[in-house]
Amino acid sequence: MPLMWGKGEAEKTDMHIIIAFLGLIVLAEVALALESPAAGTYIHMLTLFCLIIVASILSWKPELSRLLVALTLVPLIRMFSIATPYWPFSDTLVWLAVITVPMLVAAFATIHVQKLKRSDYGFVLGPLKLLPVQVGIMLLGIPLGFLEYAILAPEPWVADFALGTVILGVLVIMFGTGVSEELVFRGILLHNSSVVMSGRAAILYITVIFTAMHIGFFSIPDLVFVFFVGLFFAYVAYRTGTLLGVIGCHTLLNIMLFMVAPFIL
Repeated sequence: MPLMWGKGEAEKTDMHIIIAFLGLIVLAEVALALESPAAGTYIHMLTLFCLIIVASILSWKPELSRLLVALTLVPLIRMFSIATPYWPFSDTLVWLAVITVPMLVAAFATIHVQKLKRSDYGFVLGPLKLLPVQVGIMLLGIPLGFLEYAILAPEPWVADFALGTVILGVLVIMFGTGVSEELVFRGILLHNSSVVMSGRAAILYITVIFTAMHIGFFSIPDLVFVFFVGLFFAYVAYRTGTLLGVIGCHTLLNIMLFMVAPFIL
């Protein structure tokens, strides 16, 4: 029976396990934000190790075990980024392109091991009648990108608007953030969470994890922004069954944030 948080139907042990791993992920991200890379890395390593062990022990609870296996993607994502230093690369885009490869490999390996269908993780077009809605969701990335720029004002990821630079930037941002992050959070993790708990709880759970991964930006307003955007993305993916709109929106958001807004605002 799916967990229904707040309605007295949840198995307390399962809830405690799920929340405990959420707490470890948040703790690791806080440690990294406080400039304790060793502590943050060790906590993520501990989380990864414990997720694998507990998932194996609880193999007699297949839904919960599969969720725990899927959750290993979160510490793996962070450990990939920590283990890949900036200094060998010319800029952030090249660094992001490099760490995107193992992220996508890990995601698709999880999909293969769990025998997920494309409809399970949202790699489908969805109903054609909803295509205009998906396009509208994509275009929301433009104002959202400018809004987040007003909060963070980050340095641009490109030096100019040369054709080669723009093409590289768009492709890296699309696969490095739009595809990979949506596949992991609003695809694999949301699917596995919604099997174990109610849809609303799954949306909230995944959104809190996604928000925690942005603690390192050192901005409370941005965390609020990321939380509500993540909540919107998860709700759209859950209700429509496709990642099409949110991948496009996420991609456009980051293109505006890191490639366009820094030059025109």
